[in-house]
Amino acid sequence: MSFKKYFMILTAAVLLSSTMNAAEQTDSITLSIQAMHCGKCVHKVSNILRANTGIETYTFDEERRTVSVAFNPQQTCKDSIMAQLAATKRYIPKVYSADEVMPRTIRQRVADMHCDKCAHRIVAHFTAMNGIDSVATDTEQHNVLIRYDANKTRKDSIRQAFTALGFTPVNVLMHHEDLVPGISYAYLNIPESAANDNTVEELMAIDGIADVCVNAKKKTLAITYADKYFATPDVLLKQLRETGVEATLPPTHQCKEN
Repeated sequence: MSFKKYFMILTAAVLLSSTMNAAEQTDSITLSIQAMHCGKCVHKVSNILRANTGIETYTFDEERRTVSVAFNPQQTCKDSIMAQLAATKRYIPKVYSADEVMPRTIRQRVADMHCDKCAHRIVAHFTAMNGIDSVATDTEQHNVLIRYDANKTRKDSIRQAFTALGFTPVNVLMHHEDLVPGISYAYLNIPESAANDNTVEELMAIDGIADVCVNAKKKTLAITYADKYFATPDVLLKQLRETGVEATLPPTHQCKEN
């Protein structure tokens, strides 16, 4: 065997061995931490994980309240990671299971849900969706409350289903079971040129705007915003136009459901 061929075989063997060793030095686990309710909780859990030098990467799924951790088994282990979290007495983890029921709630203000027939259509659609446990509507407040299993469906899927039905939902801000004070909601018409995801990104970057939904088919826009930033709807409209979104108040609604 020539030296060149021998050298190539030896190099390939070394590379293969290094790859196998690297793979052996990385393990992973996904943990369910159901007390991890918000961004502050995620930050606290992140600080705990960061203190473990054996942990290489971690990613959060805030909706499911899980964290996926990649770690070096030569430096730490699953039991050690779980014990560190359990020591907080709050962020007590368990190994995530896709079969676990993860009850969640989404509350949406749906300004274009005008009557009982609108509400009945929403209820019929969502109760037939996989993962939806219950649907409650309030046509006077234009609110829809949906309870669902986060292991079977997602908030994004629910929002997309609303827009596909012809509605324009936006988040109702809650703290536990109470409405967050000083929050208002706007429902507007927009031109076709603004009926896209870019509008959502641009408006979400504005201080005081908490949530945005664009219904491209209806050319409507729904916004959740803080009153202290926008004292009146006219102030909000002015800000939107300065951003380049020519939004207008819709005409008096004539419900087609009746």
